[in-house]
Amino acid sequence: MTTEGKYIYGFINADVPEDLGAIGIDQGEVYTFSYKDISAVVSNLQFVEFEHLPKETLLRNLAIYQAVIETVMMNHHIIPLKFGTMVQGEEGLRGILEKGYGQINSDLKKMENKIELDVAALWSDLDTVLKEIGQEERIRKLKEEAASKPPDQIFEVKIKVGKLVKASLDKRKEECASFILDAL
Repeated sequence: MTTEGKYIYGFINADVPEDLGAIGIDQGEVYTFSYKDISAVVSNLQFVEFEHLPKETLLRNLAIYQAVIETVMMNHHIIPLKFGTMVQGEEGLRGILEKGYGQINSDLKKMENKIELDVAALWSDLDTVLKEIGQEERIRKLKEEAASKPPDQIFEVKIKVGKLVKASLDKRKEECASFILDAL
């Protein structure tokens, strides 16, 4: 026996019921369920264990979830919930809104007059960055150590070098991300 639940996409600052149409998972009607001056954006859906779905179905549902969030964002700030969040019936939904009202309302107020930006950055010259990383002392010493060993004994050294290069590249990436975020 399957049980119908409420799939929760997120929370918005609205107290007027809205119907967004059949844009939800399994073509479910997406609508708002209000409590005081906040609403949950939901659709009715048979309870399902998302982690046991075939990969293709999971990816399709994830894309639908993201599309619903983006549709809601056209008119509202939304606090998206984790993909796959479901509760049983209106009572479960009302309970979440009642218990979480203070935090949800506070978080929505913090989001007022803010926008979400997706920023993608690429290395303009990755080869130069990798050459600079290759000159770092720890990496240079390991490369020298590898050069002095026979070919059948350098595998582990190559692994260490690769891990150090990745760590250094990740560190530079984080520094660049911080620089970009600070500028915004």
